[in-house]
Amino acid sequence: KGLPHLPVPSLDATLTKYLRCLEPIQSRDEFDRTKALVDRFRSSDTNVGQHLQDMLTEHAAKSENYAVDWWLEDMYLANSLSLPINSNPAFVLPQQHFTDTEDYLKFIAKLISGILDYKVLIDARALPIDRATSREKGQPLCMEQYYRLFSCYRMPDVSIDRLLQMRNSKLLYHQGEHVIVAYRNQFFVLNVIVNFTRLDEDDIYTLLRRVVQIADDDPWSTDEVGIYTSLPRRTWAHVRTELMKDALNRDSLDLIERCIFLVCLDQADIPDLDEEEDLVNFNTAVKRDFVSLGEQILHGGKNMLNASNRWYDKTMQFIIGTDGMFGLNYEHSPAEAIAVIQLIEHLFKYIDEKTRERFHRSKSLCELPVPHRLKWNLNQFLRQNISLSKELLQNAIHDFDLYILKFTDYGKEFPKKHNMSPDAFIQMCLQFTYFKMYNKLVSTYESASTRRFHFGRVDNIRANTPEALEWARAMVDESGNISAAEKLRLFRQAMQAQTDLMIQ
Repeated sequence: KGLPHLPVPSLDATLTKYLRCLEPIQSRDEFDRTKALVDRFRSSDTNVGQHLQDMLTEHAAKSENYAVDWWLEDMYLANSLSLPINSNPAFVLPQQHFTDTEDYLKFIAKLISGILDYKVLIDARALPIDRATSREKGQPLCMEQYYRLFSCYRMPDVSIDRLLQMRNSKLLYHQGEHVIVAYRNQFFVLNVIVNFTRLDEDDIYTLLRRVVQIADDDPWSTDEVGIYTSLPRRTWAHVRTELMKDALNRDSLDLIERCIFLVCLDQADIPDLDEEEDLVNFNTAVKRDFVSLGEQILHGGKNMLNASNRWYDKTMQFIIGTDGMFGLNYEHSPAEAIAVIQLIEHLFKYIDEKTRERFHRSKSLCELPVPHRLKWNLNQFLRQNISLSKELLQNAIHDFDLYILKFTDYGKEFPKKHNMSPDAFIQMCLQFTYFKMYNKLVSTYESASTRRFHFGRVDNIRANTPEALEWARAMVDESGNISAAEKLRLFRQAMQAQTDLMIQ
């Protein structure tokens, strides 16, 4: 409440900025042509620019945020690429260590309980309001993204995806809310409200034990439907339409689409199995590197072992492996990372507090509803598309290279000590690196939060400024005519241009 509406920049400001974005990446001839087109667009003779500006101003006056729907459509919903790798980010969280299956499932019970604890605040819209920490410090920021974390679902459709928002109502709440547990490529409904009461950690642990028991007793009774959500969006939309023709599939899909979040219990890579008993040997779990953890959370892992143990359309997917791998894959369209990070911080605090408490005796299974395993009826077309999904994801994984540089020479304190913005410092380093490799700059997108405005999400900073190009050229100059002091001056000038854009 009380947040300003996103302002419409003047036509001149927009066109000036547009030319500044293009100048560093176009040849002289290309830029001259662009400038002539912009001048014609701006000209009172054609009046095209002013006419469109007036229409935009009129539209903005009637909407709470004139940009957000167009932005959401362009950025996410109209994009037909598959979600893993292309869109859904991965959070690698600290690797855990489990001594046995009980330890593993108790951690997951704590995790689910901690998320539900945070959801209470969200349902009551009782989160403390975030405030700006720089430039007009204390200014309130829009909180809408937080309230979409557990109520949204991205549904594929044949022309453009739809972002569905399940409205929280007390009636719906008391009818029962559920979490979906993915294990061995199967999906289980875990009701977290029973007899109008939220289950505690002990109850959740008991139900998780039951899930594992059901799937372990019958591990092959599975159709790997989770892999469908890794398909390109329009293909998945056609597959979903076919799935929906069967009543059993409709019910199963409905339960996944309406769940609060998913928890994916991942299989650890061999040799994690005890040969004689086919049980996880927790003593063999080793500390893994960031790349292998990141890949498993991003797309299920190079070996495809957990590729179908996912449902990428759901906003929040928490992933825990028996080897301690822990992370989160989230569908990006409802919220930015900041809302997710706040949830994760709440979660770790909750887990830390609960770990100090004594775990109570588990209740008898007969006191709780048995977790319901989702079933599917798949015809030949649907089975063929499971094979196609695997093939396409495997190709995407082969096409994707991930390397993580752990840079330890210095951190953010170094630029701060020299009165430089760490963000601007890093952005200029990226521009210079690209220039050194290819002898040119390209159009670059850096996210800038617009949460100071009602329903604000992000806009972009084009870090490829004329000032960045001038500095990069000076840095590789071989004439010896540019002094170190001049290079430093150009560097500071480029960082200032970056900071000015961010403030705008």
